[in-house]
Amino acid sequence: MRVVLRRGNDQVVTLLGLKTTDTKVYLNLATVKGTLLDSRGCPIPGFQNIPMTYVPGSDGNYEWVVEGSTMMLPKNVEYSLEINAEQSGLTYRSVNVVSVVDGAVA
Repeated sequence: MRVVLRRGNDQVVTLLGLKTTDTKVYLNLATVKGTLLDSRGCPIPGFQNIPMTYVPGSDGNYEWVVEGSTMMLPKNVEYSLEINAEQSGLTYRSVNVVSVVDGAVA
């Protein structure tokens, strides 16, 4: 999955349908955190272990609200978003490619 972050814009990054692999049970009580990494895999200050909040009434959806004033990262740099989740001993990890662009959502 590619994540597009727009410089200077408020936005929401959403993790959809977090669930177990074997029983396909949605994880609605997980602790979910996201970390934005630079091209060397180092955490970017201010974007490390950001909590993602469960979307009430959803099937395992979590959101990270990004304030536009904090999203002024340089463009044309390779970034990745690492998402880690844990619930009752079950763990989840994904790494997603991130593009930083200018402009509002069309």
